Amino acid sequence: MNWNKAKTILIVAFILLNTFLFYEVREANNESYEGLNDDFINHVEIKLLEKNIHIETEVSKEIYRKPLLEVEYELVTEEDVVKYIGKNYEEVLENTLFTNEEGSYVRIENNKKLIYNIRDVNENFQITKEKAGKLVDSYVENQEINLEEYQLDLIIKKGGIYEVVYKRNYEGSKLENDYYIFVVDNLGVAGFETQRINKIEAKEGLITVTSAYESLLRLKNENPEEKFVIKRIELSYYTDENIEEWENIVRANMDPTWKIISESGNVKYLIEVE
Repeated sequence: MNWNKAKTILIVAFILLNTFLFYEVREANNESYEGLNDDFINHVEIKLLEKNIHIETEVSKEIYRKPLLEVEYELVTEEDVVKYIGKNYEEVLENTLFTNEEGSYVRIENNKKLIYNIRDVNENFQITKEKAGKLVDSYVENQEINLEEYQLDLIIKKGGIYEVVYKRNYEGSKLENDYYIFVVDNLGVAGFETQRINKIEAKEGLITVTSAYESLLRLKNENPEEKFVIKRIELSYYTDENIEEWENIVRANMDPTWKIISESGNVKYLIEVE
């Protein structure tokens, strides 16, 4: 046997194997691979139109692979109450509602969500969406609220106010359960709601996320009274908070979940199990 020739063959085979494995690993860590076929996409769109649900945005055709996240929520404490309404507060509801002499209050929900009402809303509402965003920018700067890891998600008009919504960004995806929602009127920020996560750990391995079009098919059981227009659909991380004992949960999983936003600003999560 020609050992030199055999060694050469083994070396070449080893190089080829390493090259193959390199591309396989890179592909596995890629966010997406080959998309869906046109027949299935048309099927989904027709089914939704039959329900008067209209898609007026670009929908990703890719299949994504993402890790699950395990997160730990930041609990609201007495220090938070003092931070917003001062030491001389009155506890109206035990561990839940606190107010001060100026009429400001802090409400705590599920031990994790803080709602801060600075004052009553001014009903003489005349500002624009752009102005609402700028008023929040000024408030955040003046109050030294750190939104470095957050990005603007929505500005929604609701009656006589705007809600300016920021979501935390984690490696290019929004964490839907980590947010600030600012309530804005003519006079500026009248209050806000926040829930924050203080630890994030990506679990080992990647899961294949149901495609956007497959997820949209879940809407075929919806029966909207009026025309429902989808203006945005995006992949984010989400935990359903409508679960038993949510108020006692500190650590939870966040799953990659498709989120749709309607023309009116309503948000719906296309969770895997309804």
